[in-house]
Amino acid sequence: ALSGLPPPQSIGEGINGTSLEPIFDDPTVTVKNASYSQFAKVSNFSVENKFHRNETNIMGYTVRVDEWRYTAWFAFDKVKIVPITNQILGRELYDHRGDTSLYLDFPGENMNLVESPQYENVVKMLHDLILGYICLYPV
Repeated sequence: ALSGLPPPQSIGEGINGTSLEPIFDDPTVTVKNASYSQFAKVSNFSVENKFHRNETNIMGYTVRVDEWRYTAWFAFDKVKIVPITNQILGRELYDHRGDTSLYLDFPGENMNLVESPQYENVVKMLHDLILGYICLYPV
């Protein structure tokens, strides 16, 4: 352990997450294959981030893998406070192959490829990752 303390699991503590310790030993090590984010909206055109949680109408989930960024926008149930995953309001797919990470706004993010037939399998795979990330339980 980095701090010299025992791992929480060894003393009966439950913990959720992935240890980043291997990266300190070898910066080329990969500890996760994807990163996720989400963004709530009150309307299609709103980017305001200050509103009450029961005002959320749309929830966007993004998965970023080595070569792609995919976002799915779902209708949102304001009562149960969960996305309605069978009501997809929009999708985005951006190609990050060749992204050197030199630019904050990678030029590959100016063309949404989600409807391109040649990327149908990529879209399905990334959408399935998002659904697994959301991991909804009956409410």
